[in-house]
Amino acid sequence: MLSADEEGGDDEEIQSLIEMAGAPVALDVTPDSDVPHGALTMRRLHSAILENTRRIWIYTPPGYHPDAEPYPVAILFDGFTYTNDIPVPTIMDNFVASGQLAPMVVLMVCNLSYEARERELPCYPPFVRFLTEELLPWAHTQVAITHDPAATIVGGSSDGGLAAIYAALTRPDVFGNVLAQSPSVYWTPPDDPDFEWVSRYLVDLPQRPVRFYVDVGRFENNLRRTVCPEGPSELAAVRHFRNLLRAKGNSLTYAEFSGGHEYVCWRAQFGRGLLALDHMRASAHRDAGAPTTSD
Repeated sequence: MLSADEEGGDDEEIQSLIEMAGAPVALDVTPDSDVPHGALTMRRLHSAILENTRRIWIYTPPGYHPDAEPYPVAILFDGFTYTNDIPVPTIMDNFVASGQLAPMVVLMVCNLSYEARERELPCYPPFVRFLTEELLPWAHTQVAITHDPAATIVGGSSDGGLAAIYAALTRPDVFGNVLAQSPSVYWTPPDDPDFEWVSRYLVDLPQRPVRFYVDVGRFENNLRRTVCPEGPSELAAVRHFRNLLRAKGNSLTYAEFSGGHEYVCWRAQFGRGLLALDHMRASAHRDAGAPTTSD
């Protein structure tokens, strides 16, 4: 069941799920009363750039202290979903308690409406300006978070995954890690006769110092006819984008799961994405002869 978000215009949605033998276990999504819990607060941020006001959910880890060393930070889009249907606070609590991840602050950025989401997330320069010129400067006044791009994750699913990729390719000096779940890389602007715009954008860029976790479902092989009638399927477009990242020499963890374009699949994969990015970052520090600290 997908949670209703009355403020964001989303109704409750009930879906059927068939889980076959051998399906991967969703990592750490079950609340555990025996582990310390972080705090989750909702605040509102007005954007002069986007001319709107939105909810920002802020997760701070167990033991968080505002005077501590700055914490690593993750910025996730579709914030209501990553607060509820993909239970990021629970996942973070469990990972921190098990020692698999260092404590991290998470900013979950909500949408105003479906229409605003469709405008702001697909490769929209004003949205990147909002993130870098408004959201993060504001967040630094609210919580103790790092300025280090190597300890900063930007992530999301579908159009949110596309937005994360575009933000990091555009501003690698801010976002050093991307967690993209079934990103809509087949997308192209309405007035563009071609498709896979962000892949074409990547081809023309020098290599970016950005680490990527990218996943996609093997069943995402239908054409996206409503937005890309003559273009590739999600699966084909993501595989093409993966190949381009490899050709560019980017650090990449790529995963395919036996599922479709569904939150229940992204829920199962999200923790794996976090661990993959952390592993890549730790490996880079070891290769450079630097200590593998969290900031």
